[in-house]
Formats: sequence, structure tokens, C-alpha cells
Amino acid sequence: MCWYLPKNMAGTVTGDDAVDSEKKKTGKGISNATYIELTGEAVQGGVTYKNVTFRFYPGSDQNNYDIIRNSHYTVNVTLVGIDVSDERITVGEIPPVEFDTEKMPAEKGGEKKVQITARPGQEWSFDMPQWLSALIEGKTVSGGATVAYQGPYQLTFQAMEANPRAEDRSVDFPVHINGEDQKVTITQSASSLSTTDAISLAATADATSSSSFTATKGLLWDATLSESWLSWAADNLSTSGNAEGSSQILKVRSNSPNPLATGRSGKITVKAGASIIEADYDGLRKEINVTQAASTVIGSTKEVSAETHKDLKSSFTATLGLNWTASVTDGSWINLSTPSGGPTTDSAESLTYNVAINPNADSRTGYITVRAGDKTFGPTGEITVTQKGSLFSATGPIEMIDTIAGSQAYGSVTATEGLPWTIYPTTDNDITVSPDKGSGNADLTFTATTANTGAERTGTFIVSVIGTSSDRSTEIKATQAAGINNIVTINDTIV
Repeated sequence: MCWYLPKNMAGTVTGDDAVDSEKKKTGKGISNATYIELTGEAVQGGVTYKNVTFRFYPGSDQNNYDIIRNSHYTVNVTLVGIDVSDERITVGEIPPVEFDTEKMPAEKGGEKKVQITARPGQEWSFDMPQWLSALIEGKTVSGGATVAYQGPYQLTFQAMEANPRAEDRSVDFPVHINGEDQKVTITQSASSLSTTDAISLAATADATSSSSFTATKGLLWDATLSESWLSWAADNLSTSGNAEGSSQILKVRSNSPNPLATGRSGKITVKAGASIIEADYDGLRKEINVTQAASTVIGSTKEVSAETHKDLKSSFTATLGLNWTASVTDGSWINLSTPSGGPTTDSAESLTYNVAINPNADSRTGYITVRAGDKTFGPTGEITVTQKGSLFSATGPIEMIDTIAGSQAYGSVTATEGLPWTIYPTTDNDITVSPDKGSGNADLTFTATTANTGAERTGTFIVSVIGTSSDRSTEIKATQAAGINNIVTINDTIV
């Protein structure tokens, strides 16, 4: 650029107004000093300063303001920045501290950048909030320390810990810049804790299954179990620590088989951050439901013949590892030999019992109930025992008993082995029957106790089954032949 400058004998500054550096050449103490100004926007350290003025005073040295007419001045200017020590430079507008409104991530190590817009060379400082650190020129300044610097700088703030709550947290702190305090606000996003599906365990002991949770990275967490029948599986990785920010597995096992006929429930409580140390804060508390399936008993059926049976065996299966008891719930004719046992195995369990003879013609059914686990609320299964009806019939003699006393004829009883029966009466119309009681098959002997001198005479007998639930009897008859009519009576006196 070329200018024509009129002669200006401004003079030379001396005394108290004299300066020792070209940077301090401001015309102080001199009137009508001619100067050249460059004005515009200056970008330095990432900051745009407006109305920045660089002022140049011609002259032979830092205290000389004379301008000689028709002289040629060559001024070489190299702009190296806004030097706070150069009094010839003025800054008309310094922008406020710049930071976006985006939140700092909730996790530990989350970052946010803030541009400090101080004039180059201008000192500024602030006290670091406790949960933040800042990176300045490759060095980390921890929470609680004082940060001091000169000129513009883009600070990187970093969270020293994850946000311990499920709500945003903010901190405001003043930064003393250019003679005044400017407020800087750092907001950290809320932390989160989430869980996946509930856990279902088989009814047996040592059943295992898993679920998972995800918590903000770096957040302190712990997990606890609610029930004594639950424990952590041997290969469960951890029950507390610092969250990884990704899915983490929790694996549990059942310490015992479920003793109940219904499922039982427990839970895993996962806490993180402030929920660990603050009993009434549930913002980072989740529960994973754990259920163990109901135990079962499966019975069986058995059909037996009408006879008495000893040491019969029936089977049932039950959830592994449970003790059991058995009782006859219907059928007094069934007697248990093994009323209890356990623990149950992977195989079918055997139960021993005796069955009395069935005195009835119809089949009968009894029930044995097996209860496993809890004596009151444990699962039950039923063993059904069906016994066939017994056989019974009786016949009198086909032929007649001879008229002579002591004569005999024969009948029979046909019955299931062991079936008890009785005959009543034992004597009728001078005819007796023997035996008058027994069990199973038997031959009957009918005997005339006296000679028959008259017409045919018949004895009637009832053969009955003992112990039957209904009248189970049959009538049989035995007939003695008629006597001889021409009877001679001898008079001993005459003889």
C-alpha cells in the first residue's frame, strides 16, 4: 500500500512518557501523531476476534513521531498474533466462552470440549469440579485442582466417574476471563440400568439358567439373591464390579429341588450407582424374576386277581431328590409295606403293599396317594390298584340220603382260593352238613342223624361269603329218602 503523508513534525517523546519498546509506541504525550491502522477480524487459537486493530507509528525509533514530507517510508509488517503485550493492538470484541449444549456421555471417561476465548496472553483460571478432569497441553488436571492458562484454548473435559444417578447432573463454574467471570455449564447424561428376560429353572436341584443386565460403562454395580434356595452358579463371572457398558451375564442355580406342587419364585436385585448406597433411591435398581418349576409325582395302575397278595409292587416317578410318603386314600383292603422313602432318583420308585382277598363278586378299586417334598403342599401322584371279583358257588347233593341213620350224600363249594364262607344252620330236619365253614373250594358231606320212617325230608342250608359288602349267599338242600311203611311193633310182654 502507498500513502502520501504530509509533513508532521510531531516530535520525540522524552521523560516519563518515553518507552523502551516499539510495542509500546502509542503516541502517549504527543499530539497529532500520524499513524496507520489495520482493522479487521483475527482468528487465533480457533477463536474469531472482531474489530481487531493493529496501529503503526512511523518514525525513526520507538520515541520518534516525526514524518518528513516527500520521504519514502517502507514499513514491513508481519502479523504473528494478538500479542497482549503489544499496546499498539486493540481488540474490539472478544466472544464469550463457547461450548455446545450437547450433554457429556454418562459413562466414565465421557468427554466434552469447551473453547476458552480469552485474548491471547490474557490469563484465566477456574477451580475444577470434583467429578471432572481436564486435558491441557497433554496434561490431566484432576477434580478439585485449579486450572490456569493464558490466551484461547479448547479444553477437553472428561468425566472421572460415571453419573451415579438415573437423572442428568450438571455443574456450573465460573471462568475468570478478561476481567470478568463467565459461567461454564457441563451436563452429564443420566446413567441407565436395564435387564433382560426372567429366569426359569427346572424343578430339580442344581438346575441353572441365566439372564443379563446392561449398565452405563464405569458404573459401580452389585447383584443379590432373595431366597436361600437360590445361589450363584459356579461359572457365574461376578456379582459386583464396574459395569462394562454392554450386556453382562448373571447365572444362578437351585440349591434344592422344589418341594412344592406349585412353582416357587425368587429374584435377583441389581443395583448400580447411587442405588447401592442410598436405600431409598430406586433410580438404578432393577429386579430379575427367577421361578423354579413345580415338582411332580406320576403314579401308575395295577390290576390283580381276587386272591390275597403279599409284597405287590407298583411304581411311580417323582422329581429328582425329594423324600416321599405314601398313604392309602381309598381301600382298607390295601396295606402298605413301604409307606415312605427317598430321596427320589432318576429311575422309577417302587412301593410295596399287600392286598386282602376280594370277598365281592365285582371288582374293586383302591388308591394309594404318594406325596413328595413338602408334607402339606408337595406334589402328589396316585397309584390305582384294581382287584378282580372273586368266584363263589355252592351245590347240595344230587342223590338222596338213604333212609338209614348215618347215611351220607355229598355237595360242594366252589370259591376263589382263600375266600372265607360259612354255612347256617349246621343241622336242619335231622340232616347235618360238614364242614360248616371254610375257604376256597370244599366238599360238603350231608349226614342223616336218624333213620327216616316217614316221608322224604329235606334240610335247607345257606352258604354265605364272609366279609362281603353285599349279601352273597346261596341256598342248598339235602333230601333223605322216605322210610318203610309196614313197621312191625313187637310187644315184649306177649313175647
